[in-house]
Amino acid sequence: MAAAPARAGTCGSAVGPVTIATSCTDLSITTPGAAVTVAAGVTVSDPSGGYNGIWNDTGAIGTSLTNYGTVTSNGGLGIYNGYNHGTYSSPPANQGTITTLLNMGTISSPSLGGVENASTIGTLTNLGTIMARYWSIYNAGSLTNLNNAQGGSSPLVLQGALPTNYNVLVASASTYGELVGHFAGGSMNFGIYAGSVLAPGTYAGVLQNIPLSEISSGLSGTYGGYTWSLVTNGGNVDLVVQVAVSSIGAGSTGLVSSVGGTLLPILDGGTLVANQDSASNFTITGNGGTVDAAGGVHTFSGVLSDSSATSHGALIIADSGGGGAVVLTGVNTFSGGIQVDPGATLSVPAATALGTGTLNLIGSATVPSTLAVTGTTTITNPITVAGDPVFAITAGTTTTVAAAIADAGPTTPGDVVLSGGGTLVLSAANTYTGPTTVNAGTLQVDGSITSPVTVAAAGILRGHGRIAGNVSNSGTVFPGGTIGILTVGGTYTQSSAGLLAIEVTPSAIPGVGYDQLQVTGSASLVGSLNVIVDNGSYAIGTRYDILHAAGGVSGTFAHVAYSAAFAPYIDPLVSYQASDVYVQLQPLPAAFDSGRVVAANSFVTNQSLFAAMDAPLGTDAIDGTDPGAADPSAPDRGNPRQGAWVRGLGSFGSANGFDFNSGGFVIGKGFAVNPALSVGASANSLFTTTSGNQSSVGGTTIGLSGYGIYTRGRLRTSIDMGVGALTDRISRNLVSLGIAGRATSSGMYDDAAARVQYTLGNARYFAIPDLEAAYLHTGTGHATETGAGVLNLRYDGIATDLGRVSGGMTAGLRLPGRLGTLVPWVRLGGFDSVGNTRVANVETLGVVSASEAAMAAPAAAWTTGLGVEVIGKGAWRGGIRWGGAYGGGTSAETFAADVRYVW
Repeated sequence: MAAAPARAGTCGSAVGPVTIATSCTDLSITTPGAAVTVAAGVTVSDPSGGYNGIWNDTGAIGTSLTNYGTVTSNGGLGIYNGYNHGTYSSPPANQGTITTLLNMGTISSPSLGGVENASTIGTLTNLGTIMARYWSIYNAGSLTNLNNAQGGSSPLVLQGALPTNYNVLVASASTYGELVGHFAGGSMNFGIYAGSVLAPGTYAGVLQNIPLSEISSGLSGTYGGYTWSLVTNGGNVDLVVQVAVSSIGAGSTGLVSSVGGTLLPILDGGTLVANQDSASNFTITGNGGTVDAAGGVHTFSGVLSDSSATSHGALIIADSGGGGAVVLTGVNTFSGGIQVDPGATLSVPAATALGTGTLNLIGSATVPSTLAVTGTTTITNPITVAGDPVFAITAGTTTTVAAAIADAGPTTPGDVVLSGGGTLVLSAANTYTGPTTVNAGTLQVDGSITSPVTVAAAGILRGHGRIAGNVSNSGTVFPGGTIGILTVGGTYTQSSAGLLAIEVTPSAIPGVGYDQLQVTGSASLVGSLNVIVDNGSYAIGTRYDILHAAGGVSGTFAHVAYSAAFAPYIDPLVSYQASDVYVQLQPLPAAFDSGRVVAANSFVTNQSLFAAMDAPLGTDAIDGTDPGAADPSAPDRGNPRQGAWVRGLGSFGSANGFDFNSGGFVIGKGFAVNPALSVGASANSLFTTTSGNQSSVGGTTIGLSGYGIYTRGRLRTSIDMGVGALTDRISRNLVSLGIAGRATSSGMYDDAAARVQYTLGNARYFAIPDLEAAYLHTGTGHATETGAGVLNLRYDGIATDLGRVSGGMTAGLRLPGRLGTLVPWVRLGGFDSVGNTRVANVETLGVVSASEAAMAAPAAAWTTGLGVEVIGKGAWRGGIRWGGAYGGGTSAETFAADVRYVW
């Protein structure tokens, strides 16, 4: 074995019990059973060139060492226990051991370590200070018990193996032992050193760089009426101390402020009075417990759990003071359920605060129990009700009750009252039998309820489920959550303050495209209807059966409103039938009114055809039948339609509230059969226009006719028959909508007329009375517009059958001249019409039809006229004329110009 370091100190060797009373160097303990004490005020140090302050090595077995003074080493260790340092590889069999080492003073080494144990130390109690450059204690051997009070700015640093047992000494809230692991390993037990003074609180860093995984036992315990536990805090371990006296047992009452002091957070059948908020975690035994709000509003943010797997105690919420509330915000796991007593309020932000048991809301007939929910959540706990419980749902939130609500018992029926302004969704088949009242907020029934429902002024009833009882609405009933059908098994009564709200889309399928209220009994209506119009393209003629009552509908809505216009061309109409209320989408009147021009166009068509019919009859021939002529039957005078001729026609005026004009010509050729009779044929080409109300119809006519004129002295008789084709081009404009429709219809006409006139006068003056009878039939087919989209109109065909009897007197004079004769004239007359003088055109828009009526011809009218005829010296003839017709709601002006060539 190598030689030990030089020991040239003055302390000498301790052989038996000895007290070092004076300072010295190099104390060597060499004999078994030595009891050595370093007195207070004494310093034991290493000699100059030495190594340790105190040696306990070979042969020193069972040493007891107590230090009240100072043990120090400038070059090595304060205290060394173990075999001689000559060799570590072959320690002697009788290496030194220390039974107890008590440090009440200071052990230090500025160069290396305070205490090194290379062998065995039974108990090391440090109530003083052990300081060194690298570590306070280096345990390379066995250390059974380490008791420590050193902490603060100079905690005890341990290198090597952890002791078997470590006990911290706590002197005060700020003075307690702290142990730092420095390359330390192994495991140890933790405890509180006898004589410690604990107080509730946290003792930070009692273990540093020593994880809880290296603590074999002693993670928690009790000491001096307190409970303590070790809690990881970052890389350190804190000691948390709480007062532990008793649980809240049966028959006892405690304050929340005492929990953690004189009360354990254990509900065991007693009552906890909430006098402040609590963050404590509570356990509930099989005996359950009561929390009394005592008139205050206090929050329990900790977790409430069962005390064991077999404990299922209930939590009772009471309020002895009135007006208070117990607020549970933790994610609670207890399974015994909750009972809310009459007058008490339980408030939760989410269903997770209710635990997993049944929620019993036990109100009375006059004092409700209240469940207040402040956040959006879904409750799956079974719920029972008795008396008059209240669900107070915070505005802007939704609480869904997915489990059935039932009566608390067969003799204790319960109501459901909704308040608070939020939404309560009942999605299950509920069986409670008391009435349901919606005082404020929204009740959405997506499942079913068996009781009657009363909706107050601030309440809303929604859903697509079934209500077996009657519904009385003084607030708002709004079927569907999204669009759906709400079924009422009883009767539905809406007061004057009530509102029925219905949401619609373009689809007319009930429950899919729009809301519907279905009532098994009767429905009594007053109040308001509000139709919520979703976006989309709506079709005219769509009909929504918004309310069906098998027992019949009585009354009507006093007010109807729409959230938005369906479309600018739709006029919704609410209609009532025996068992149904409908909203039907009608076209705006303008959609049909704008098509009235089609019916109105019949007027100008008929008038232009009557004018064209007159042309072959010679009604303009005031130059014929001259009484002063030598041969009144001469063909150039008595037959005005012999030879080639043409008449230009034009007119304008107003009828049916529309303006019209027409124009065109009739051209013909007559042949003399004999001096008294001429026959001929003519063709016409006419155009007409009727316009107004942003719409117009332009018509064209092409026809052929045959005529005959018989003249005998002063009497002339003429007949005419014709046939032709009609074409109407319809242009309908809805300027406000930016929509225009175009359509074309075509058809035929046929006509016949007979006229007789007699000429009075002499060679200069004349008067011609006349009488005429005419018949006209027109017919056009149906037409369908394009270009107007959903507003395209379909027009039925129009047919007219008119008879006209007319008569009048034409008077004038002849003014011969060098080039011919000028014949000015005037006329006064009138006519009567028979037949269908008014027409009705059926216009169809989608599935909606309307009949637009107009006058096809005036029933009677006065006629006037004036003109000038020019009779040339040769074969040419001509003239111009104006005529007017007034009466029967019409005003018409006509112009004509004639040219004929007689040969």
